[in-house]
Amino acid sequence: AQTYPAKRIDYYIAFVAGGESDVAARFQQVAFRKLFKHEMTIQYKPGAGGGLMWSQINSLPADGHSIIGINLPHIVLQPMEGIVQYKTDDITPVYWFHYTPDAIVVPAD
Repeated sequence: AQTYPAKRIDYYIAFVAGGESDVAARFQQVAFRKLFKHEMTIQYKPGAGGGLMWSQINSLPADGHSIIGINLPHIVLQPMEGIVQYKTDDITPVYWFHYTPDAIVVPAD
């Protein structure tokens, strides 16, 4: 742990620049720089409402140098619909830093 980070940190966002995920990542980028005295590069991999990036999570090295932002309810609802190439159980969140209030509203019947 004393040598972390040993190389470039890539923070992957599953959406285009300028959205809510990007804004949160930019705040984290500043905090990361202060804490680790190291740069974190934000990479954008938009597509399929986030599903493109999240389907690639487990193909990235598990060395702490690839950080991926995940979003609720996307990572739960997309696999339920069967339209993406990942399962919710494929993703193991290690830190929740941001919550956006959401509601699913349906008729009582």
